[in-house]
Amino acid sequence: MQTKKVMINKLKIDLNRFKKLFVLLMFVVSFMYFGVFRYLIIPSGDDYFWGGKQGNYLIHHMFYGSQTIYGGSSNGRYLGNTLEILTMHHLWFAMLMYGIFWTLLV
Repeated sequence: MQTKKVMINKLKIDLNRFKKLFVLLMFVVSFMYFGVFRYLIIPSGDDYFWGGKQGNYLIHHMFYGSQTIYGGSSNGRYLGNTLEILTMHHLWFAMLMYGIFWTLLV
């Protein structure tokens, strides 16, 4: 009887270890999937603005431009605009951010 309880407890411990390993594996697979997915995404629309001369101008002038082509003060969205510029200029950073955010969201 005592041996049976020990075996059941050991089985529960092994099952818990398997569940933790499985969850970790799913996070890694999900992160890799979304990272590769971001690599394959084709930029469009605003991505070209932030990745081009206008975005470069705005980041060097604290997101303020008097000309309408630069979008004025960009409505105070500094974090979002900065991340967009970084992801457009550095693909590895874009893959990392996309993988982290979408993996945590799932």
